[in-house]
Amino acid sequence: MASKIKVDEITTVSESGSIVVPGGVGLSLAGPIDGSSNTGYWALPTGTTSQRPSGSVPVGAIRYNTTEEDRGMEIYVADSDGAGTPGWVAAFQFTSGPDGSAANPFEYVSQADGQPDGMYYVKNSASTSVELYLKNHGGRMFALAAHRGTGTNFNAGFSNAGTGTPGQVTGGGDWILAAGDLNYMTSTTNNPDAWGMVLIPNYNSGYNNGNLIRSKGGSRAYPTNGNNTENAGDMAKYNITTGTYPSSWNTSLNTNTYCSGTQVWADFTGGGTTSYGFRWNTAGGCTYFNETVNGISTGQPGGYYIHGWLR
Repeated sequence: MASKIKVDEITTVSESGSIVVPGGVGLSLAGPIDGSSNTGYWALPTGTTSQRPSGSVPVGAIRYNTTEEDRGMEIYVADSDGAGTPGWVAAFQFTSGPDGSAANPFEYVSQADGQPDGMYYVKNSASTSVELYLKNHGGRMFALAAHRGTGTNFNAGFSNAGTGTPGQVTGGGDWILAAGDLNYMTSTTNNPDAWGMVLIPNYNSGYNNGNLIRSKGGSRAYPTNGNNTENAGDMAKYNITTGTYPSSWNTSLNTNTYCSGTQVWADFTGGGTTSYGFRWNTAGGCTYFNETVNGISTGQPGGYYIHGWLR
């Protein structure tokens, strides 16, 4: 037969510290717990997702989860998935860190993974940020960092200074972020999940193939001054929806001065297995294709767009 002790107050010998209930021993209270006279706190059971209690967990049990993606207080419910399966669900979650707002921009594009497509602020230097359109491609977020959107011919090219405003995929204007911004945002020093910058012709028609840009020597960063310096880096064929980083690169781009401008990105003599054949010149009117890619015929056809996506 269970014993019964009737007392008005329980305390420790020193009247300080805590009363310890040994492990494996539970404490069941039939009445309410009143902590309203205490200005301290209630400490919940704490552990990771993998440490969640299993087995005979009563509905209504609560704990604090310390695992980053699940962090917050959680409760055990009778239907955790809408199909009648008991389990732990978040009562509310604690979130911190960048959220892509002007006041709290993402440190780098990949911090937006899992967010819906849309406009977000991303750091383009240690102390500044820029608002860009971010979109999911193959499970990864990329930022629209260049857009050839005006003119009747594809060969209108980019404006290095930028005459348009960064924004939606279908927005107007010819613009590209400054080379220093692109370099900062794709450098593994500032972005641990840097993927680079990919130029995709006819992207707006549903095509995903383009040339990935990097500095020479294996860096994933966009080359400093890569907007107006000839042969400033390497190019590789790349599909923005793939999870595989290119292993074959064109490291010997063309460097002539066609159209009296600087030949920035050019592989117009061959194309082949390493990069798609096209040239982009600093002088307006000199973007040219010499191989059919993404539904664009060779030459300087009209009515096409080119987009630059960055991660």
